[in-house]
Amino acid sequence: MIYSFKHPPLKLCWLLFASSLFVFLLAIIFRGLDYFLLNLSAFFNGENYQLAAFLATVLPSYFLGASLLLFFFEVKNNLKQERILDQTSSAPLPAKKDKITLAAERLKQLLEKDQIFKNPELDLEKLAQLLKVKPYLIRSIIKKTGYSTLAEMMSQYRIQQACLLIKQHGQKKNLKDIYYEVGYSTRKAFNTDFKKMMGCTASEFLDGIIR
Repeated sequence: MIYSFKHPPLKLCWLLFASSLFVFLLAIIFRGLDYFLLNLSAFFNGENYQLAAFLATVLPSYFLGASLLLFFFEVKNNLKQERILDQTSSAPLPAKKDKITLAAERLKQLLEKDQIFKNPELDLEKLAQLLKVKPYLIRSIIKKTGYSTLAEMMSQYRIQQACLLIKQHGQKKNLKDIYYEVGYSTRKAFNTDFKKMMGCTASEFLDGIIR
């Protein structure tokens, strides 16, 4: 790999800075230590010593070196934190669910748990009131659940529920009571939807269970 002298790599810059600082600190340490020992020896031997000069020059040098070291590690830590933040901010955020998707999920809940399909008078306007959305959004919400129209969706849930009741009760429950219970107002509409979905009439379906 070829490095440019005008733009050396960041790690190389830090390495040169750290090595230069290390050599500088070593020079100060040994010079200061030597100066301190000379003054200490002079003090105990009764010779002239310059302790005040030592305190005024050498100690600030030590503090300067310590400050540079702290600055170096602080800058390095800040760069590391910035890289972490950059990686975090560049990660894709989960997309928020739009109004249609949320309403479609609510609709499924109303159908499966609250069984709103049992209401024979349910229409687009009343469904919009239940979902607390504008009526013009209802068709898009229904399509989001996988159905083309409200009638198709209602028929699907009603016939499924009717089949479940027929299996549970058999001949103990009249078919008229069943189709009323699942949301049909007439026997004709019930039979039409039942045969369309199941391929047979409700009576034939019941006979097949009894056998």
